[in-house]
Amino acid sequence: MTEHLLKALTGLLGAPQQGTVAYTRCLSGEEIDALLKNAEGHLDGWQVVGVGARPEVGWITGDKAVEIREDKGRACCLLVLPSEAGAGMDGIYNAAREISERDMFTSAVQHARSRLDSDTAAFGSEAIKRAQRVGSKRRKITGRQQLAFYSQLASQDEPGAALPVLGLWPVAGSANEATQKLAHSSVLVDRLFQPGGAAQTPGMRVSSLSL
Repeated sequence: MTEHLLKALTGLLGAPQQGTVAYTRCLSGEEIDALLKNAEGHLDGWQVVGVGARPEVGWITGDKAVEIREDKGRACCLLVLPSEAGAGMDGIYNAAREISERDMFTSAVQHARSRLDSDTAAFGSEAIKRAQRVGSKRRKITGRQQLAFYSQLASQDEPGAALPVLGLWPVAGSANEATQKLAHSSVLVDRLFQPGGAAQTPGMRVSSLSL
């Protein structure tokens, strides 16, 4: 996931300009740590720092982030952890350019998909559609889930093994074979785990599958 997030960030930030400050506050502490450790070779010309109460290299406190904005020096991207950034960040939020969660993960997902062959990418799209339709109400599959799913697809010999990331039952076979089995995968999840069958015992749910 880290590589795809870095590619997304690079594209969204664009060329650095003196005094420019951009920020995002949609990442977890672990995701920020990973970006800081792997940023070399990416984001040329940008200073990239995490903002939070952490002693690790690459992290600064909220008051230091405010100083960076006021100094108007080298272009800087602030990876803000809101739960730890502290008070005083409103000035940055009001004046600097925000990279939204939607833009970040949409771009990262697009990059992850571009690394897949056409059959696997098509399987991924259909799997997400199926996952959204599981249960009586349309489910939201977040950008973070989609990115984790596509990242796993790239590392799996059988793409159907990545389906649990979306809340679907894993299936075996090539990408084309796995696509044909997606209906079975969603039926398994519907009948075994969805609230509509709460009145049934686990044994009754399994029996209803007619395995």
